[in-house]
Amino acid sequence: MTGKIGFIFLYIFFPLILTAQQNATMATVIATKLNLRANPSLTAPVVGQLRFGEKVRHIHQASQTQQIVEYEGVKGYWMKVIYREKEAFAFSGYLSFHSLIKENPATGINTDFRIMSASGGCGDIAYRPDWHWYGIFQTEKGDSLLEVDIEIYADASSDKEHEVKISMNRHQAYLLIGSKTPLQECYLGNILANKDGNFPSPLGFLYPGQRRDVWVSSQSGHSLTKTLYATGAVHTIGYCPEFENYQLFLCEDKKGKIPHDSCQELMQEFSFTGECNMVSPDWHGDLDGDQELDLIFLAASNSGAEYSLFLSSAAKNGEQVKKVAIFSIDNCY
Repeated sequence: MTGKIGFIFLYIFFPLILTAQQNATMATVIATKLNLRANPSLTAPVVGQLRFGEKVRHIHQASQTQQIVEYEGVKGYWMKVIYREKEAFAFSGYLSFHSLIKENPATGINTDFRIMSASGGCGDIAYRPDWHWYGIFQTEKGDSLLEVDIEIYADASSDKEHEVKISMNRHQAYLLIGSKTPLQECYLGNILANKDGNFPSPLGFLYPGQRRDVWVSSQSGHSLTKTLYATGAVHTIGYCPEFENYQLFLCEDKKGKIPHDSCQELMQEFSFTGECNMVSPDWHGDLDGDQELDLIFLAASNSGAEYSLFLSSAAKNGEQVKKVAIFSIDNCY
């Protein structure tokens, strides 16, 4: 889309005072392609082109005001940048003052799969334009995994640092899943808590002593239930109780019994556990098409939130699931 910047802008004549964040020295391109121009005008010659993920230095002053312009529904302004040691101008709607999230080949985190908010937000960017992207939607059938085209932009009129444009406007996605290789579109079940198309409420914490069945399958004619089970010593009761030795297990329930060797401890996988030092199982089902359980967890606090994606297809060494992606959201204020 941004490779064709050069059409008509709607000019809106009101000033934008640059925020402290916009005084950063480097900006990251979040469009597939971004044209750089000799002057702040669409009729100015194109002097260069940047691609997704490339960084460029900007040279605005904190006291400057900018004229807001609108292009294809995105509000931004002309940003003065340095390109090949010369000044040029770029549309701010396709630049971010955050970095792309980092892959971790040693752990496999964010290397083959990504998870991302469908409504934008604040924080580092999980999007990759060369990957396949899918939304978890609440459809007429129930939860469905559907492939989508998405674009990321930074709207100057929004409180969010990044907005997400999704090709399927008839549904609101719960979350977006990115994969290096294609996934199969499929019906996932009926997991999302709300049925009105809005984001689901978290399924809630599991307090010590509580369990929740999250998967039922049939193997060799026998039913197998997978359950999340929490343990720990509670000292005071409340929404955020005081406890010690809190652990969360994913276990196989065989005929009403949970053999100890069928359990996988999960809390050690989380470096961020939110305000209550617990994580909430936010969604469960089969995302990767292997007929086994996959999980999404949410940890939240006043400063932000973090989603974690666990897939069964990545599990090794006796694991039932393996953490493959995280996505952090900072508060935008």
